[in-house]
Amino acid sequence: MSFDMYISRTLPPEISIEPPCEKYFLSMKILGLRGLQSLGIIPVKRPFIKFDIGSIMTSKNRTDLADRKSIQTTPTENGPNPNISTVINITLDLPINLDFCPNLSCTVYDYILSGLVQPSLGNFSIDLAKYIIKTRDESVSYTHL
Repeated sequence: MSFDMYISRTLPPEISIEPPCEKYFLSMKILGLRGLQSLGIIPVKRPFIKFDIGSIMTSKNRTDLADRKSIQTTPTENGPNPNISTVINITLDLPINLDFCPNLSCTVYDYILSGLVQPSLGNFSIDLAKYIIKTRDESVSYTHL
């Protein structure tokens, strides 16, 4: 544990440890889920994905989008191989240095008994740094045409 004690009433300037960021437009096309297995005795009914937007937000974005901590797809199709066909678009700030780039955390749930029960079927994460590198490489190749 550490702390600082100041005698004067003026506090030192706030120091930010947040890395420099740049604005990105994230567009995800979710086509579907395949081979889902139920963890209980009830088979998979109507699965959906919940994207934890809070896991990729910087402190600036958290204040701008305080009401949206997660985005989820709509549970429409039945069974272990549903087609979702959804597009999710988000504008956010991500670190310029990709060593600090977060992963997008996602959880798959099942929608049972009109939503009264929503058991988790599994988790996965999306490495955003990999897609930023791919996008930067593609933009460099377009500029050399």
